[in-house]
Amino acid sequence: MATVNNNIIAERIVISGVMNNLDWIIDLQNLEPEHFYNSTHKILFYLLKKLYETFKGDKVDPFTLLSIAKNENIEFEKDIENSGGLDYLQTLSELGTDYKKEDILTQAEIVTKLSFFRDMHNALDKELAYIENGDNKTREDVIDSLRNSTDKTISKYTIADNYRYIGDVYDDVMEKVKQDVKNGEIGIPTKIEPLNKFYTYRKGELVVLCGRPKQGKSAFAINEAHNMAVVHGIPTLYLDTEMPTKTFLMRLISIDSGIPLHALETFQYEADPIQFKKYKESEVRIKKAPLIHKYSTRWTTKKVRNDVISLVRQEGIQMLVYDYIKVKEVNESKNREHNELGNWTIALKDLAGELNIPVLTLAQTSPYEVRVADSDKINRYASVIGFLLPLSEDDKNRMKQWGYPKTKDYIYIKYNRNGASMEDETKGVYLEFNRHNVTFNASKFQENFEDLVL
Repeated sequence: MATVNNNIIAERIVISGVMNNLDWIIDLQNLEPEHFYNSTHKILFYLLKKLYETFKGDKVDPFTLLSIAKNENIEFEKDIENSGGLDYLQTLSELGTDYKKEDILTQAEIVTKLSFFRDMHNALDKELAYIENGDNKTREDVIDSLRNSTDKTISKYTIADNYRYIGDVYDDVMEKVKQDVKNGEIGIPTKIEPLNKFYTYRKGELVVLCGRPKQGKSAFAINEAHNMAVVHGIPTLYLDTEMPTKTFLMRLISIDSGIPLHALETFQYEADPIQFKKYKESEVRIKKAPLIHKYSTRWTTKKVRNDVISLVRQEGIQMLVYDYIKVKEVNESKNREHNELGNWTIALKDLAGELNIPVLTLAQTSPYEVRVADSDKINRYASVIGFLLPLSEDDKNRMKQWGYPKTKDYIYIKYNRNGASMEDETKGVYLEFNRHNVTFNASKFQENFEDLVL
């Protein structure tokens, strides 16, 4: 029995909007091709969802879409041709140029709602035929049939996710876990080898490293990005609130080549054959590295989310570094600082989970920085909270006496969901920082692991 529960205009708006902004698919996860009434729209949305996984770019042109339809199924091409073919696709593409995401989400809800109405209408039609066909049915038979039919339709639209028994997903999950383990470590290892006993950069997890101003947070982050992208070839996105790309690049070259930063910035390395050779070798490595750097002073959680989603899909980004979460004024209350850090922590952790990538973020905190880990928001969402701290003068002197004069900083792990935390705030994984070439390395002196953990 035919129904009038459809809105072709709403369907066109959704298709045209997604053709012009393929990333919007991620916000339409509950919309399925079968929800569309028009057969051509069903096919187009199916193809757009499939394209989302592989297509490089934001906009899908009509020629590409028609070609993919032909390669996918010859019947798809015939259906589209019956609706106007390339001319119809061109019209849809032009219609979608001015739509906003909010427009598409609103129309998608209409498409889903009317699909539900149609399905429920059909289910009730069948129940009416069941009731009218035969007098030998009991009241309980009718109630049971009606409940089963309507419950199935309702659950189709109210349970958007695919719920499965743990036994059914066991093998797939264990295979994914196995793939994440390399050389006995889960995820991407840090540059600082002793830190790997406490944390690595795991998929879906957020690491927050806090520190005071001018403590070397950004330098540490660049060292990590260098280790991931240049050394290990892991596609990495570095979103920066502090350094323009030219400043970032100078530090990256210095870390990679070992040439002092001042010699790079003043081009003195060109007069030194050894340094010039190192520079040219570094140039080759960095140009090949899958590293994207973007500087802005106006990052918002929404902007970060939208950009990262696009780049994960388009460029295969596997690691995000956000440098860094700022507290706008030093004299603001502790509650304000906790809230700002907490809100960014929530946003970045959600992003890590949604895209299944690891995220490292730096956070600038005021002098009571270790106490910031007591914030419920941060503890609840961050997987690891660490602090980049200076050694006390007494500890620096002891390091000198023991033969480690360059050991002046350490990382203290306050909170760790994936491993051990540290007990003593005055101890941690010790670091050497060479300011001439902006390089962090692990100190040769380290505490015994058992002496550090809680």
